[in-house]
Amino acid sequence: MKLTTKQLKQIIREELEEVYYNSRGNHELYDDASNHIGERVWVHTERTSKNQGKNGMIGVYRATDKGTKTGNPYFKTNAIALEDCKFFGSAYGARKFKETGKRFLVAGISGIVSEWNDHEQDWNTFNIHNPRDPEGQEITYDPTLGYFFLMNDADKKEIKEADAIFFIASEQGEWYVSAVNPKFDNYD
Repeated sequence: MKLTTKQLKQIIREELEEVYYNSRGNHELYDDASNHIGERVWVHTERTSKNQGKNGMIGVYRATDKGTKTGNPYFKTNAIALEDCKFFGSAYGARKFKETGKRFLVAGISGIVSEWNDHEQDWNTFNIHNPRDPEGQEITYDPTLGYFFLMNDADKKEIKEADAIFFIASEQGEWYVSAVNPKFDNYD
């Protein structure tokens, strides 16, 4: 059987990704998000796993129906897609960051875990800043503001909700979050 160029590139990409992720080692709570489809969770950037050189650079907690995080860390992963998203920030966390320079676990995004595979073809995992996401817009969090906003928004309006997000941690330990149909305080 002769492979097409596209099939060959896919095999090479999968092998390179596997070698890299195996070299990092998994956090003891590491799990694939696909094992949690339909669950409401709360996610954030997991700096401890990143700093330890481990997979699981997205921290995941269980969430209430209203979206607030509950309990201890549930699992850690490197890629997750969420639907029906609510964004949580903290003016207190922003104030403390300005005073101390230390980050506090206060900001995250809650949503229902959805199928990543439906969107996987839209992501270029080797170039996190060019994911080819046809629907979403890149968002970021600023610890001095205490909330999420669109990367290209000079006014930095706070995002409150979105139809979906795609959250990925790169091989280099960077995070990329894309929001589909973000909604702001005044829902404009």
